[in-house]
This record gives sequence, structure tokens and C-alpha cells, in this order.
Amino acid sequence: MLLTATYQFDAVAGIQAWEVGRRATDCNGITDNGQTQLVPISGGMLEADIVPSGTSGGWADTGCRFSTFVTSTLNTENIYYIRDTNGALSVKYIELNGVTCPIPASLQHIAGASLGWSNNEFVAAFQPDANTTGGTFDALVTMTVRTW
Repeated sequence: MLLTATYQFDAVAGIQAWEVGRRATDCNGITDNGQTQLVPISGGMLEADIVPSGTSGGWADTGCRFSTFVTSTLNTENIYYIRDTNGALSVKYIELNGVTCPIPASLQHIAGASLGWSNNEFVAAFQPDANTTGGTFDALVTMTVRTW
């Protein structure tokens, strides 16, 4: 599966984290989180994190780094997923603006869990986390999901 999000910010100073991802529950009741987060860090970089567990929250640093967001620049983020042996999808690669980073094997294949969500349910979403003292920002977002 491929989730593509394109987005553009009118300001970037207030961004603390930018989350893009999806939650899916298959016909067997196996749910995977599939969330990613880009966090501005020192040196003008973005740290890419994922939620590696279907049973508990929390972010794990993938070790992937991308150039930080720039005002009024269109960003394209692709998140590639593979099917796990338990039926869930796991994040395999994150790509931002043409730079692809593989997710370490230690953070793959552990997202599926039976969480009690409705079978055959799928949600794709984004969430901005902002620091109000850093100003406000607006984001124009388009998301597409492709399965095969």
C-alpha cells in the first residue's frame, strides 16, 4: 500500500510535529497504526518517527532524517507499507520530496494487534502539532491511498 500526502505551509515556525498516516483493521480484526511523524530537530532537519506497536502508543525514532519544511513549498510525502505475517501492514519506507529512507527491520512487522476496532475499517489522516508561541500556520493537504 502507498499513502501519498502533499502539503504546503504558509508558515513553519510553529510546527512541533507533522503526523501523517492511517489506521486499518482487516477482516480478521487485526489493526495496525501506520502513523508517521516528522519532527523539526536541530541542524535544519526533520526526524522521522513511527508508532511501532499496535498495542501501545509512543513514537520510535527511525533514524531517518530529511531537510526541514520551508514556507510556501509543496511537500510530497510517500509512506510505503508491506503486509506482515499476521495480516497487518507495516511501514517499510518513508519518502519526503524524493528522498527515500528505509525503516529499520527492528521497527517493522510489529504493528498488528487485535484492538477491538470494527473489521474492514480504514482511516487516513494528518495531524499538525503546533506551538502557539511560535505563531500559527495553515496547511493545504491532499491525501491519496493506493492498494494492490
